[in-house]
Amino acid sequence: MRLTQELQASNYGLTYEQIRDRLGEKGHRPTLRTVQRMIETLRIDMEVDVKECVLDGDHHLLKRFRIDNLPSAVLTLDKSDTAEIKRHIATLPDGLLSQALTKVVAGAAPLSGGLKATLDELIERTAHTATMEPRSIISKTQMSLLETSIERRREIKFKYRSQTAKKASVRAVRPLGLLYGRFGYLCAATASRGAAIYRLDLLEDVQATNTPFEPNPHFNFKSWASESFGIYHGDELIKVKLRFSKAVASRAAKITFHSSQQMTQRSNGELTLTWKCRGHREMIWQLLHPDFVGEVEIEEPSTLKDEYREYLELAKAAIF
Repeated sequence: MRLTQELQASNYGLTYEQIRDRLGEKGHRPTLRTVQRMIETLRIDMEVDVKECVLDGDHHLLKRFRIDNLPSAVLTLDKSDTAEIKRHIATLPDGLLSQALTKVVAGAAPLSGGLKATLDELIERTAHTATMEPRSIISKTQMSLLETSIERRREIKFKYRSQTAKKASVRAVRPLGLLYGRFGYLCAATASRGAAIYRLDLLEDVQATNTPFEPNPHFNFKSWASESFGIYHGDELIKVKLRFSKAVASRAAKITFHSSQQMTQRSNGELTLTWKCRGHREMIWQLLHPDFVGEVEIEEPSTLKDEYREYLELAKAAIF
């Protein structure tokens, strides 16, 4: 794949030595024989039209290779390509190079939305794939703005009305990352407050600013997210212990509920799972899954038991 892209990008073709230089990593270059085998593989196995060309002034024994019509799918930027280019743009002064690279990524799908868009396209083209879960709709423009602000470390402003608030308020925050569960969430901080989450579908009038910020050096988004259960993140690190009945133990054993979980298979066929996390609201939703209702017991913590009871009491309103 890398070789085909290099040959397509070259206007005058690449020599064997130039190909070895382009494909070399960490001081190690592929051998001449390896490059020759790669070119033959492209021609014979992949049926790619690799052309030989010469330039005026080249030695008559010097060979150059190029590709003119590489399939567009091979040249499409993936998420990692787009992220790397955007990070590089953030380090450049305003100028022709910055503008050119911005044009390159302008047509690319948002980093977090690219995979979803691909799935949606697949669903449209096939009759055997479908999405079943409810989902919120987030505009591509808003998602692109959020991701760019996260990567370039620029503050953003938006109107936000939480589910319990009577009216929306204007927030100015430092975006740190994106989380996905039942809904999509923005993780952001302010100068005086640590990380908090905002539902993406409740953000209104999102605006980028030119105000730069430096993230807290003691904050690691990946570690912070890994301590949450789902998207909820409390202040206290709690230990959770659940016991699944023999009837559902095999199904529960195939699920990773949390990255820190430890599994113990009991002699009576039951399964015990333990893990540590901050926040357990979303855990209740998992325990109420049809596979596990009546087949799982909360052994600890007591706070999870109490919140589970309160949740069930509130849920009764749906049938009265």
